Amino acid sequence: MRQITDRSPTPSELTTLKQKFSSQQVGDWEQMHQNHQVEYLAIREQLAYDQSYFCIYCELCLDPSAVADGNKGHIEHHKPKSKYPRLMFDWDNLMYCCTSPDTCGGAKGNAYFNGLINPYTDPVESWLEVNKINGKLALSNGCPENRRDDVYKSLEKILNLNSPGLRSKRQRILRSISKAVEVLSGQPDALAVFRQKAKAEEMPFITARLQLLDKLIPEG
Repeated sequence: MRQITDRSPTPSELTTLKQKFSSQQVGDWEQMHQNHQVEYLAIREQLAYDQSYFCIYCELCLDPSAVADGNKGHIEHHKPKSKYPRLMFDWDNLMYCCTSPDTCGGAKGNAYFNGLINPYTDPVESWLEVNKINGKLALSNGCPENRRDDVYKSLEKILNLNSPGLRSKRQRILRSISKAVEVLSGQPDALAVFRQKAKAEEMPFITARLQLLDKLIPEG
């Protein structure tokens, strides 16, 4: 997970919908989803673009070609609309998330607490680190003492980002990177080229990949 700082301004489609559904009742979102597909898809596409087509939480890739037809993700409300209906159409409360039922938004459901990790405001890439051996995310030394309990709860209890499936996928990618670096040892030019390829945003777990690459092939 990483902080998303370079965000687009509020889409005009969202502003229009917010005015149209000014009562902001819980059922408004479902009604909007059904009756205003063009606007909904435009908002979802902008969220996905701002996140480089990664899930906001687990950083699995979301296929850009599938964003429009809804096969790869959904609009996530960081603060759940059932508890915070006034934030239902708030741009800063909307994220793009994978559809996994047991991790990320699927695991989170309507859960929320004041210290829940927010990738828009929290520098989470410096608070979490990945174990290159087993693919597990853990709190890093960079996580402030006064946030450690909240970050751990977010990671393990709310978002389930160390599910067996996610750990296995991270593990495979990180092992492949480690193996390639070992093979290219002593070839600085080849390592530099490999580092650039391994940083490509078309592959999942970009934050974990960058952390490992910085350890194995420091820039400069």
